[in-house]
Amino acid sequence: MFNLPTGKSPIVVFDAALDMADMPFEFGAITWSAARSKKPFGHQLISGGKVVGWLCSSDQKKEVVVGSAAASLLRRISHERRLRPTTRVWTREQFAAVARRIPQCFIDQRELSAFGISGRESSELSSRDLTMIVEELATRAEVIGTFAFEDGMLIAEAGVLPAEASQMARESMEGLAGLDRLRDSLSLSSMERMAMWLEDGVLLLANAGRAVLGMWTTFSADHENIISNAAALVDLAPAAQVAPEVLPEGFLLREGKAGVDQLITMLRSALLEKADAYLRTSGPDENHELILRAGLPVALRSKTEDLASAVFAATTPGFSISLYRIERHEISAAAAGGLVDFTISGLMEEIATCRTRSETR
Repeated sequence: MFNLPTGKSPIVVFDAALDMADMPFEFGAITWSAARSKKPFGHQLISGGKVVGWLCSSDQKKEVVVGSAAASLLRRISHERRLRPTTRVWTREQFAAVARRIPQCFIDQRELSAFGISGRESSELSSRDLTMIVEELATRAEVIGTFAFEDGMLIAEAGVLPAEASQMARESMEGLAGLDRLRDSLSLSSMERMAMWLEDGVLLLANAGRAVLGMWTTFSADHENIISNAAALVDLAPAAQVAPEVLPEGFLLREGKAGVDQLITMLRSALLEKADAYLRTSGPDENHELILRAGLPVALRSKTEDLASAVFAATTPGFSISLYRIERHEISAAAAGGLVDFTISGLMEEIATCRTRSETR
């Protein structure tokens, strides 16, 4: 079941009911579990003292139902067994952070507008989505250059920027962190975008889930329109490319025995060389392939169920690992077959902790 952030207990003690009209707190969630179990069946999200969002465990393993379907399913479960509520109270900012991650759970999407969230803009964007947006927006007359980054690491760049894209990613991340501390000290709501008007142009930084989309534009650029178009680009994109069953052999750069340290070493080499490539870990009847664009991971191909399982399998001692350089135009098709839960931050976390933990990793 989907785990929500921890919060505080409500000041007012009350008996929660599944169809309560008004709650004695402003923002938070009510989690419903079996009477003698800690495993949750579902969640109700509370905003303005009202239930505005629903999540519920599906009959299918590892699936979650959201929205009105979740509300109906949770009510059905409550008629079949006794459920125990656990209430947690959040700040407005904590609620907004959850809303951005799972906007689909809101029955009335207009509830999102109060938090500056709308439609696809609020969804998590994959590295492939961001790369497509960056390249497309750079073709607009009012956009001079574009880039996207996550945790200060460059994902994609296009057009002409006022400095090196990798430097802009690092410096922008540090600048946003400083602004976020200022926002937090003033108890302001979360920041969705920021624009700097400079002598040569305007630098626009916009929230894109875990990543940030950056644009260097002319003074006459309509930023509101650009952001809306960027979100629409994902929905209007042509059908995804069919991923090849076997990746092109390419040019072998390095090979050796698999393991966490060897994987990190090869990733470092690929990043220094800004290689368009893939890392293949091979074992008995299995392959795991990490796709790299200019040395940065953009997708992970594996027959495992999720990112954690794929990284664990790809670092199996005794397997072989190889780094192959391929053509830039082959990257998109290769990445099309990647795991849906892939993110750079998630990959970094799994590499550092999937096996023996160490400060270096």
